[in-house]
Amino acid sequence: MKGLGKILLMMRPPNSFMTGIGVIFSYMVYAGRPPPPLLAVIGFLTGYLVCGGSMLINDYVDRLVDAVNKPWKPLPSGQVSPRMVLWSSLACFTIPVLLNLLVSPGTVLVAITYGFIGYLYSYMRRHWWSHYLVGLSTTGPIIYGYVAAGASAEHLVFTIMFAATMTLISTSREFVKAMQDVEGDKRYGYVTAAIMFGPRKAGALSVAHGVAGLAIGLAAGIVAGTSIWYEALLLLAGIAFTRQAIIAYKNHWDKTLLEKTRKRMLAYMMLGLIAFWLSTLPPRIPV
Repeated sequence: MKGLGKILLMMRPPNSFMTGIGVIFSYMVYAGRPPPPLLAVIGFLTGYLVCGGSMLINDYVDRLVDAVNKPWKPLPSGQVSPRMVLWSSLACFTIPVLLNLLVSPGTVLVAITYGFIGYLYSYMRRHWWSHYLVGLSTTGPIIYGYVAAGASAEHLVFTIMFAATMTLISTSREFVKAMQDVEGDKRYGYVTAAIMFGPRKAGALSVAHGVAGLAIGLAAGIVAGTSIWYEALLLLAGIAFTRQAIIAYKNHWDKTLLEKTRKRMLAYMMLGLIAFWLSTLPPRIPV
């Protein structure tokens, strides 16, 4: 039981919860109503488990690196076995695929695709551009909701633009994480943005991606004619997120501060997710 508890914590409950609830929000954006109970449960579990499984396989692959960067984590500290983590990650990817057989072939394909992306990133860490795979993986709830709701082609432009926003914002946060882990990543041959370009330039990339993500997200709202609440909340979240990226850039040597910054970035990403949900509100009042 103790090992299972550690596995659940290693699935990063805040991240996984945000992904699961994001599926439900996404469906509501495209369908204009809450999902049926069965779909809500399957959608939430799909987001939660695929995200959690990605976290587990990443910890499994990175266990030697984490022994240098973060030796207190469950795997390098011996609190849980590598075998248990590996099999748990496989279960987290298999269960959503089986559950989505009850929904549609489209959602099965989405579950398989994003499970594959989660695995691919963990085995592509020797390439600095693998950061973008993490960013891409965060678009899963948006695409799942679009497919599950059977959304029309008229929503495709908004979907692509908001997915680009999520990719850029999440990649920005990954650059900050890479700035923390230079020592261990370098020892085991991983090539991150912080190693390829240096921590300071990685911080600059984080700021640039945050600004670009915010700009595209606001433009998506204008194109789709969403409510003023969407743009106001997204602007607030984007400014707060970018401020944290700037703090990371200015303090690229301070690992403790970088960890706090990375956690705050996640909270502001959640705020951006709420803005996405509010895009279903009536369009802005003409001026």
